[in-house]
Amino acid sequence: MQNQSSCPTYPRYTQEEWHQIEQSVAELPKQSPLIPALQDYMDLLDKLEACQKY
Repeated sequence: MQNQSSCPTYPRYTQEEWHQIEQSVAELPKQSPLIPALQDYMDLLDKLEACQKY
């Protein structure tokens, strides 16, 4: 019997996609409200990755 995780699927990005994302974020104004939202998203990705390991 396989162990099924209750974690959502973890999105995967290629190195090229990460590079494009980083460039786009760097172009945002320093006070952009997207920056804290993106930081929250990165935290969620870290938690999802940890969840998938269990």
